[in-house]
Amino acid sequence: MERSGFSSHEHLPIAGSALIRCTGGAEFGLGSVMRMVALARALRDCESIRVSFAVSGADAALNPIRRAGFEASKIDSAGEFAALVSERKPDILILDGPGGPSHAEAQALRCEVRLMAAIDNRSDLRLACDFAYYPPLPQVRDLGWAGARTVPRIGWGYAPLGLYPRPTPARAPGSRPTLLVAMGGSDPMGLTLRAARLLAPLDSVFRIRFVVGRVMKNAGKVAAGIVAMKNNFETVEGADDLSTEYASADLALCAFGAIAYELAAFGVPALYLGLTDDEASSASAFADAGMGALLGAADRVADAEILGAVKALMNDPVRRREMRNRALAAIDGGGAARIAADLAQALREERVPVRAAR
Repeated sequence: MERSGFSSHEHLPIAGSALIRCTGGAEFGLGSVMRMVALARALRDCESIRVSFAVSGADAALNPIRRAGFEASKIDSAGEFAALVSERKPDILILDGPGGPSHAEAQALRCEVRLMAAIDNRSDLRLACDFAYYPPLPQVRDLGWAGARTVPRIGWGYAPLGLYPRPTPARAPGSRPTLLVAMGGSDPMGLTLRAARLLAPLDSVFRIRFVVGRVMKNAGKVAAGIVAMKNNFETVEGADDLSTEYASADLALCAFGAIAYELAAFGVPALYLGLTDDEASSASAFADAGMGALLGAADRVADAEILGAVKALMNDPVRRREMRNRALAAIDGGGAARIAADLAQALREERVPVRAAR
């Protein structure tokens, strides 16, 4: 296991400890990692809880965690994770996203900690947790909780963002409309280059900025190819935080994922592509809430359909304004702080939460 030093905040009175498990890297992107860094900061800075990480995936996923001042351990198996939990015995164990331990393994881990929470995890491990936090996606409505001790918290307010501090979305529209293209940190389907090619016919009056993620395959080559295509094509490379880009964007074309929540928090209307049918289903919740429009699963949407949707929305400021207002009303950017406060309160009360009325 690889480890780094503790946070510089150790001089603060410690109210408890937390261990966060997440996954990141070329195959998975860094969305899970970045939103858990935001949660870790809220636990540390607002609740005085010491936080460390257990990370599966690529070594590159450790870098943003360590830059934020947290200890990070690389884990390659369920056994390594169980051994780390047994060694640390954190007060709070937080399991983020899909993957992670099985229900039986989670039950065993539960004996080592005082509180256990799942973030956006729809597997059976959630039934071994004290708390489970979700945005109101269609798949979440179908989850069963019969016989579980778990308290589910479901709502847009429980969506942690990979941004810190809380975003400030107020802005004046620019004279030159800006389209932000963001296909995820790893972009496994090569959608960034595909978008550049299909957007080439778009009027050059539009400024188009393409996010090239840190863990994208052949990132340098992709970026060079994009800027060579057209003089209004620009790239954003190696950024951990896209707040500046969100603050200046009039519209986004994106692969659904963590970035969809961040765009909404800044009031940026978005056109969503799903890498899978499950992601397209998740994106439908954003479209239904009026924050953007769903184009569908990326491998089944024609280039001409994507270009047509971009043109239509870029030329419809009234509809974009409505989407902006709906997004700002739904997602306030305080999800990480809200989850941190909820867990800290439960820890202070030193009780197992009573199952909430549903």
